[in-house]
Amino acid sequence: MVGHVPIGGRHLNRQVSVRQNTINSAMDLRLRFDPHETHLPGKESSLANQRARVTARSRKRQTPPNPDCRSFRFEELESRHLLSVWLPPGEVPSETRPDAFYPPGTEFDADPRVDRFQAPDSSRWSSTSTDGSGLGQGDPTTLSWGFVADGTWIEGDPADGELASDSDLIAFLDGIYGNVTPDTDFTDETWFTPFNSYLNRWGELSGLSYVYEPNDDGQNLPSSHSGLLGTRPDLRIGGHSIDGESGENTLAYNWYPQWGDMVIDTDNVSFYSDVSGNSLNLRNTLSHEHGHGIGIGHVCPVVGGADGRLMEPYINSQIDGPQFDDVLATQRLYGDALENSGGNDTAATAHSLGTLALGTPLEIGSDADGVRISPTENDFISIDDNSDTDYFSFTIDSALSVTLLLTPHGPTYLSGPQNSDGTCSAGTSFESAKQSDLSLTLFDTDGTTVLETSNAGGKGVTETITRTLGAGTYFTRIIGADNAVQMYELDLSGAAADLPPTVLTATRDYDVSFPNKSGKLVFQFNEDVNVSATALSLWNETTTGGHWERSGGADYTATLDLVAGDYSLEMRDSYGDGWNGATFTIAALGISLTAADQWQDNVATTETVTFVVDTAGSYEVLVSAGEYPDEVSWTLTNPDYRVSKDLTGISFNYDGISFLATWNFAAVAGIDTGHYSYRLDANLVTGNSGSPLDGNGNGTGGDHWNSLSHAGAGFLIPKEGDADADGDVDLLDYMALANNFAPSGIGSFFSWQTGDFDEDSDVDLTDYMALANNFAPTGYTNPIVVSLAQADDMTTGDQPSSATRSAEESSELQRRIRPDRTASHQAVFSRYERDRQSLGTSPGDELESFWPGPLTRREKERIAGLLAEPDKR
Repeated sequence: MVGHVPIGGRHLNRQVSVRQNTINSAMDLRLRFDPHETHLPGKESSLANQRARVTARSRKRQTPPNPDCRSFRFEELESRHLLSVWLPPGEVPSETRPDAFYPPGTEFDADPRVDRFQAPDSSRWSSTSTDGSGLGQGDPTTLSWGFVADGTWIEGDPADGELASDSDLIAFLDGIYGNVTPDTDFTDETWFTPFNSYLNRWGELSGLSYVYEPNDDGQNLPSSHSGLLGTRPDLRIGGHSIDGESGENTLAYNWYPQWGDMVIDTDNVSFYSDVSGNSLNLRNTLSHEHGHGIGIGHVCPVVGGADGRLMEPYINSQIDGPQFDDVLATQRLYGDALENSGGNDTAATAHSLGTLALGTPLEIGSDADGVRISPTENDFISIDDNSDTDYFSFTIDSALSVTLLLTPHGPTYLSGPQNSDGTCSAGTSFESAKQSDLSLTLFDTDGTTVLETSNAGGKGVTETITRTLGAGTYFTRIIGADNAVQMYELDLSGAAADLPPTVLTATRDYDVSFPNKSGKLVFQFNEDVNVSATALSLWNETTTGGHWERSGGADYTATLDLVAGDYSLEMRDSYGDGWNGATFTIAALGISLTAADQWQDNVATTETVTFVVDTAGSYEVLVSAGEYPDEVSWTLTNPDYRVSKDLTGISFNYDGISFLATWNFAAVAGIDTGHYSYRLDANLVTGNSGSPLDGNGNGTGGDHWNSLSHAGAGFLIPKEGDADADGDVDLLDYMALANNFAPSGIGSFFSWQTGDFDEDSDVDLTDYMALANNFAPTGYTNPIVVSLAQADDMTTGDQPSSATRSAEESSELQRRIRPDRTASHQAVFSRYERDRQSLGTSPGDELESFWPGPLTRREKERIAGLLAEPDKR
């Protein structure tokens, strides 16, 4: 009886004994040469082109050929040559019930072997001399192999014409390849190469590994003794005369697992002496027989030719080694080649695909696209069942838009069992690309955070993920939903990334604060970033001669004390709806600069001039407003006016969950209450998406976050009690604390501005005592009230949530904002949010008095309506 096993829907054939009693009955299927068949011209009567017919005969055998009692049955292999398969006693290769073939009328429950047939994967090796026991379907497996010495006794089958005799394989091979073997070291013999080659080929196509075992203790072949390292291999190879070189002709035979021994017919001198194609005849014979030795039976129909399969019943000289169907079956039983050396079942053991770059795609599994496999193809990967998992990693050096394609692979072909009379069935169509529904998951650089999963299609459907990724090493996982083997291809490609900038934003716009007793500076980002303490610079401002700026464009006349040195003058039109014409003049120095916007609507334009002041002194500055004065601002700067602070000892913390970066200056020498400016360097802050920092809110990356000041006035580090951070602790600060007094910490939003000076999420007596101890209504430490132009930088906890404004409203207000943000609508929101909290009113038209320049009617309506909304924080 011959049966087959469907592997993931394909038929993986298994040879089984046809006798009902292993010891007492057997049926041999032999290939017989028909002497009446017409011979092709120029061919001997025994050549492969002659046809053969299969006959069956029954006989009784009273005693087994040896105590091991392996049942023997021949198989057809080509028209003149046979290969045989031996089965150990009681070992019936597992079959699934629908594919177990029985005599007509047999009831399944009448045969005790039916239960065995429900475990189709049990025909593989479950223990080896290297791996030990406990091996199961899909597990990578190492097999030792070697030769028995000439003179080792090989049990025959006299009833079939095979007499027991000594093995003479070594002498047989020496005669063909011209070697003389004076010792038992066979590795230096010419004929060792094809043996080593066919096993290496199985190994590079599957989860099988092979180790040559040079020792053999001379046990009879076959033997009931399993492989033992240093003593005998799992796969023992010998040879002697089986049935001659003509007529019914056997090339070799093999045992199924848990035995894998092979006997080669040394009568076939002519066949094996053809060493063309790197001994293709020998290699294909060995490879076919070893297919049985790892648990694979015959597959039908006989396709033959270049599209044939190694495990078809007939030898085929037009193929070289295992073909697609053979590899698919083996990967079901033992996994793919990546399962070796620890496998790739976890992110920690992920198989690296390399570095992905523009124009340098990555791929794996690309060879599994047809029934034919050339000897140079080895790129075959698969999910062997619904518990198998494949992880891969890839690295990108800079931001890319990455596309991952997971494509189920495999041809469609006919597959079926060999019939019980030895003939081949017609088979049915088998779609190897539609055996399991695969899914694709992309993980972040930690190997655990899921970025995206694609499982939209069913069996045979390509899964796709496209995502912009920053520099780093990422992971992808592939799993299957069905208990079937599925080959696939994974392709990765990269395109130029269109990245939004990383911005300083959170639940409140640009949530940067510097309002506590220890001098903490806190930045809130909109995504996970790479940032360190060195990204921040801090400096004092000199009291004179350094830096001036104005916005709002009104006519301006002043006398400025300029120290000697280099200066930079910048004039900017923030919107660009007409030629502005505003001028900045220092007549004594011959300096004049006119603001221009080049008629680029809604595009800021900057004009800059540099000059040198050779002699310190007082210089008159005259600025004319020009057209659209509210859109014009100017800055006059001496680059040397800043005195950088040494931040040695600074405490820095970054929280990758909340995206908060905190610099604490408490331990930095010389950081006293006073006015400071700072910069967050855009070159030292990058989002994990690869996007650069947008530090000035203009929508493009690469801009620093700067704090700017007027005439030496920078940030004031307020004392505890200075709720409005205006340089004094007075009744307004007391009212802020009193109105929000909540020792229980319930029912209010707590911040520095509401009186929570110790930042413990309540307003209690501790906060009150801090205010009382620092009470200074006339100011402290040369107080300078932070101006409106700086209020956006002195961001407060009372800014309204960005959720309260639509993108259109923000855009409308942004028209009147300098790109360096020194005059910001956020400052207005901050001021009036504070007023609304303390007064309970919506300021309405009074807003204009605090805005740097007249508001349009539309702006007034938008802002008034916005401030009238309920607090959505």
